[in-house]
Order: sequence, then structure tokens, then C-alpha cells
Amino acid sequence: MHPANATFLGVLHSELTEHQMGLIFAAALGCVMALLSRRWLRVEARPSARRTAFLAGLYVADMVLGALLQAYVPAIRPYHDVLPSLLLGAAVVSALSLLVFDLAFARLKSGAGVAQVVRDLVQVAVFLIVVIIILHMNGVNPLSLLTTSVVFSAIIGFALQDTIGNYFAGVALQIEKTIAVGDWIESEGKVGRIHAIRLRATSMVTKDGDLIALPNNLYLKGHLKNLSRPSGSHRMWIKVAIGYEHPPRDVKNVLIAALDGVEGVATSPTRDCVLVDFGDHGIIYAVRYWIDDVAQDTSIDSEVRSAIWYALRDAGIAYSPPSLLAAAAVRAADKQHR
Repeated sequence: MHPANATFLGVLHSELTEHQMGLIFAAALGCVMALLSRRWLRVEARPSARRTAFLAGLYVADMVLGALLQAYVPAIRPYHDVLPSLLLGAAVVSALSLLVFDLAFARLKSGAGVAQVVRDLVQVAVFLIVVIIILHMNGVNPLSLLTTSVVFSAIIGFALQDTIGNYFAGVALQIEKTIAVGDWIESEGKVGRIHAIRLRATSMVTKDGDLIALPNNLYLKGHLKNLSRPSGSHRMWIKVAIGYEHPPRDVKNVLIAALDGVEGVATSPTRDCVLVDFGDHGIIYAVRYWIDDVAQDTSIDSEVRSAIWYALRDAGIAYSPPSLLAAAAVRAADKQHR
């Protein structure tokens, strides 16, 4: 037998003997996680269970890979002693998170889960403690690593300041509870429902079914608008340009009455109509009404506009003379108030 192969088998046997209990535990943990992901865990928690099983599998695979590397690169031995412990520690932390938050805590809270950002913080904190313990057990002083890497940490911190800012923003969002999963938000012209709030980013699903991830610091900078707070009602605006020959009081009465019976338009708060501008080609009115279902805002808006057209026609009220300039003015005013 080739000496290197004999060395590999010897090292592999030594590794398997030395980490026998760890291997048994990792294999059992992987099987339990696989079983939980199929039967007892909520659908959204199953990826975490599979990730835990994957970490346990990596621990087992690392035994073989480590033995192979040590057979051909003996100098790697000191570094390899730490890696299996870190992998197993990560798997244990992930498994405990699932057991505490997705099984025990969810049952105590009658099925209500814990916010993802809180889970992430707890997992990171516990894993850091595990890392410190593992390093200390392997003769590495974590404090010495911390003091000797101040400059390096400063450089990394400066390079990742936006990312770090997103993490702190995620914590602030969870503490302040200004947004929550299920809320409708608007950002940079996109409207969607919040799918998940994590430490770095908040993801939302648009009305077109697209998933968009938004950095958390956008909300703290005022670039996100919550359409579901403080109540579930949201006010809509529709601009209409009417000729000067029609008295404003009559026009307002017709426009308000046009919304009667339109499905999706809330009866409270009260709808109204205001005169917002004297344009070059007519008076611009704003019909303002409330809806309770932001998901249907486009279809409700369409029905309201149709009802307004028929109401004006029946009342003999004409729109202002058509022109590109007037149409542009209406669109600009509409965009400003929406």
C-alpha cells in the first residue's frame, strides 16, 4: 500500500475513534432534523431544519476530508482541530433555535412565531459564545484575537458600514414595531406586502408576485411608506379636470355621489372632493376616498374612474378640452398626491 494511503487510513481511523460520540450525535441530529422538516415543522421553518441537517452532514464529511488533508498536508492539523467543533456547534445552535422558537415557543403562543430578526440575534449571540468556548478549549485566547485585530476590524467596519447600518436598522425596526409581516408598504414606486423582516433586509412580495429585498436602512431614512399603519384604511386620490363653465359646488356633488355603491370604497372615513388647482384648460378637482384592501387598489381605482365618467355624462358635465398640456397637468398633480 502506498505510504500516503496508509497514512490516510490511519488518520481516518484515529479521527473516527476520537470523534465517535460527535459523529453519532451529528448523525442522529441530521436524522431528527430531516424528520421534523417533513412532519412537525411549519412550512416556513423547514429550510432551517434542512440547513441544520446539512451542517451536521458537513461535520461528518469533514472527518473524511480532514483525514485526507492531514495525510498529504500534515501542517493543517492544528487548524483542522477547530473546524469540526465549529460545524457541530453551528448545527447544535440551529437545532436549539428550531426546538425553542418553532416548537416550544410557538405552542405557548398559540401558534404565533417569533420575529425572524429576534431569532437571528439570539442565534448569532449564542453562536459567538460557542465560538469563544471552542477557541478557548483549543488553546486560543479570544481576547488576544480581538486586541490584535482592531485595525483590521476598523477597515472591515468602514467597508461594510452600509451593511452594518442595515443590521442595526433591522434591530430598530423590531424594537419600534413600525412595520410587521403582512403590512403593505411602498418604496421607490413599488407596492407590496412584507414577506419577512430580517437583520439585513426586509423582503416584500409585489402585487405582480415578485419578491423584492429592501435594505432596512431605507425605512429609517424615510424611503419606505407603510400603507397599513396606523390603521388598515388607505386614502386614494383621483384628479379630474372640468371646464370653467360648470359651478364647483355642482361638480363636487356629482363626483361625491358617483362613488355610491362602488364595491371596495369604504363608507368610513368619509369620502370628499376638493378643488386643488385652476389649470389653463379647466379646474382640477380631487376625489378622495378610502379603501380597506390595498391589494385591490388598482381594480377599485378602475371602478371609481368608470363611475365618475358615467356620473359626469349623466349630469351633462364636460371634461376640460382635451390637450396634451392639460393631460400632463392632471398626471403631474395625480402623481404628487398619491
